[in-house]
Amino acid sequence: MTHTSVTPAGAAQRSAPYLSNARVANGPLGRSHGRNEIVQSPRQVERTEPIRTSGSVCESLRARIYFYVQESIGCCQGLSRRQSALRGPSHPHSTTPRDPCTINLACVRPGIYLLLSAMRLLENKLGIVFGVANKRSIAWAIAQAWHKAGAKLAFTYQGERLKENVEELAGTFGADTLLMPCDVTKDEEIARVFKETGERFGKLHLMLHSVAFAPKDALEGEFVNTSREAFRIAHDISAYSLVALSRGAAPLMTEGGSIVAMTYYGSEKVVPHYNVMGVAKASLEASTRYLAYDLGPRKIRVNCISAGPVNTLAARGISGFTEMLKHYEAHSPLKRNVLPDELGATGTFLGSDGAAAITGQVLYVDSGYQIMGM
Repeated sequence: MTHTSVTPAGAAQRSAPYLSNARVANGPLGRSHGRNEIVQSPRQVERTEPIRTSGSVCESLRARIYFYVQESIGCCQGLSRRQSALRGPSHPHSTTPRDPCTINLACVRPGIYLLLSAMRLLENKLGIVFGVANKRSIAWAIAQAWHKAGAKLAFTYQGERLKENVEELAGTFGADTLLMPCDVTKDEEIARVFKETGERFGKLHLMLHSVAFAPKDALEGEFVNTSREAFRIAHDISAYSLVALSRGAAPLMTEGGSIVAMTYYGSEKVVPHYNVMGVAKASLEASTRYLAYDLGPRKIRVNCISAGPVNTLAARGISGFTEMLKHYEAHSPLKRNVLPDELGATGTFLGSDGAAAITGQVLYVDSGYQIMGM
């Protein structure tokens, strides 16, 4: 069982008009080779000029950030005005005037992710992804973000049943994308995966561990009834696999690297029906800290992302998951659930030099739910 995620319906349609009006030609920031310019539509020409890196990298970065924020706000204002016009004037007895410039999060987000893509935070980085099951996987959301940030990736899949799905997804990154079968419970398959990866890439900078499984009957009923075999399987696949995969990846991370694993709040607090998986995730997080200590001298960082509930293939196996989604939305400070692209952005940050001093940590991406006491 793998962590998987769902892309909000219509996301592509919402962002398409914005993307057509402002995009950045490929090319890392800070290089003045004529490729990293803003491509403008006619309506933008009078507002801004192409941004080049003739000055310092910092000045160029500030200019790009200003451009994307202004474009996002402009987009939001236009959307809000259109929505306001459709709804008509405010109610005559309303004490709150209608604000046509209210920022719409769905509108701002494309500008933020365009900015992350333009920055190419992972340019020339090489990575491997474990745990993609289908297009709804959290692993796929992070892989897409890594790819957009400039990384070249290899993928693995668990069994022939998932091969076609993963093969189709990985193929969108190029026909030559490395794809290998891997059962994380078998050391010989792990060894073969990293041997093939070394032969193709020569080195590694990134590894994503998004693998978890427990027998279905262990995720129902009471934890006290967990069988010995279910306990063993959950820990072998969900926790020990991180140790085994890190051991295989480390020799290829000759320039240092970042290992990212996926975890969940059920590791530290009781979540009904999460049962043995919560205990396995606690083991995963403890393993992360010990791996961070062991691999730190080699400049290899190991961190976890603790994601809020996402509508994934794996999550659907948890009894009462729909109610869990509603509970998070009602009780988290942000009053919403986390989105896959937000997990992708966090994964990109952890893989980048911006997180060079962060290791052994669990980063909560859950709309703030973890801070709540009741």
